[in-house]
Amino acid sequence: LSQAGASVPPGATTEVMCTKLAALKKKFVTQLQTSQEDYEKMRKKYETKICQGLGCESDDAKRIEYQAEWDLIVAEYSKKHAFLEKLLAKIEGFIEEPPFSRCPEFEGYLANKAQFEHGKDLLDKSEAKTAR
Repeated sequence: LSQAGASVPPGATTEVMCTKLAALKKKFVTQLQTSQEDYEKMRKKYETKICQGLGCESDDAKRIEYQAEWDLIVAEYSKKHAFLEKLLAKIEGFIEEPPFSRCPEFEGYLANKAQFEHGKDLLDKSEAKTAR
């Protein structure tokens, strides 16, 4: 690596990986939000198709068919949601550890997260005291 132009400045690889990690985090957060929004739309669409009673699907055969469709939608959503949550948890783990915790892309985020966690702890302790 001592050839002219072949040396890599210290931290260059980390900077590249920080950018990639930030892009991955953004991508998976967006996918998770979109998935949740799509699920909510489907839930509303199927709400009257799978219920029983006034304002619901009156044909039992159709209702049973819609229920089977809904069960598949829920199963697929649950699987996708768990997958994305697992990926985001893995990314969070990387972000919180050096060298990524020193990335400019994550400094503000980590500071806000720490402040939020501290505030949450204070609220939890306060609620625990008032519950006694």
